[in-house]
Amino acid sequence: MIINRHDGHNHPCTVVETNIDDTTPEILGYVMERLFEAGAGDVFFTPIYMKKCRPATRISVMCDVASIPAVEHILFTETSTIGVRKYQVERTCLPRKAVTVATPYGEVQAKESVYGDTRRISIEFDDARRLAKEKGVPLKEILSYASTPNGTQ
Repeated sequence: MIINRHDGHNHPCTVVETNIDDTTPEILGYVMERLFEAGAGDVFFTPIYMKKCRPATRISVMCDVASIPAVEHILFTETSTIGVRKYQVERTCLPRKAVTVATPYGEVQAKESVYGDTRRISIEFDDARRLAKEKGVPLKEILSYASTPNGTQ
């Protein structure tokens, strides 16, 4: 899937969008899960106002061309939308690799990305949450160790 390549180069993808003004947040959360399962590389919600000043949510989905039919199917069957917009964009992602970060509570998985002289470590949230629950410590304590992966100094 082109959308998930992380090699520092530009890759084409499609943004599929729709505006929804009559769907509950719980349903939107479910829709987001389904869209990721269908191959979306990113899904995000933006609060907007529609005509007559109705509050609404814009659903934006980034996906590769092959995922468009599945994305549209979910939007048309799981929401009240009667239309979607599609446009092509290019996406540039930093190269990244999986690393392990040691904390006083145990190891957690993370991603390391590099841009020029800048190196970033991002602990995998679900792994940090798991470790925080297992050890009975605040999640923010685990996340504070997002600076040095094992073996890379």
